[in-house]
Amino acid sequence: MYYAIFSLRFAIALCLLLLVAGHPASGAVTFSGDTSNDGISVVIGENGSGNITINGGSSLSNAYSIIGLNSGSVGVANVSNGTWTNSTSLTVGASGNGTLNLTGGNVTCNNESYIGDIAGSYGEVNISNGRWSSPVLIMGNSGNATLNLTSGNVSSSNSYIGGASDGKGVANVSGGTWTNTTNQFHVGFSGNGTLNL
Repeated sequence: MYYAIFSLRFAIALCLLLLVAGHPASGAVTFSGDTSNDGISVVIGENGSGNITINGGSSLSNAYSIIGLNSGSVGVANVSNGTWTNSTSLTVGASGNGTLNLTGGNVTCNNESYIGDIAGSYGEVNISNGRWSSPVLIMGNSGNATLNLTSGNVSSSNSYIGGASDGKGVANVSGGTWTNTTNQFHVGFSGNGTLNL
């Protein structure tokens, strides 16, 4: 188990050395500083397991992020404070298993966000406080996806629960607010979709 604590202004490239496990391995990073590099991508769990914690009012800005990249990988992102900005896309469960736990702060994606992207993947997003915003939110694109919103806010323009024909998405909303700014809110677009209010 590798463990590192990165404080103010450390290069995000060092985070990637720990988080992107080329072979079955594990890495954990607690991020409490500020960095901005929109040319860098963040992968949490490539073939092994990876865990990142963003807290302390920190600010992390990068190009795109993938939590649980390849089959068999496990990635977990915990955001309790601060801001995580993805200038392109955010994927929770690409081909592996990915989990995003938002208990405070802001997670922003400027393009698409995928939960359970590719067949065989599983993505889960748990929001109990804070705000997650993305123009397009696709749950269960071809994989399996779960969104649990108990408090806080989800903001999107277009939302799809059960995207492709082999996808399955479940959204459980027991509190908080989910704001969709257009009339494009699909439950069971081409796949299986469930919305529980």
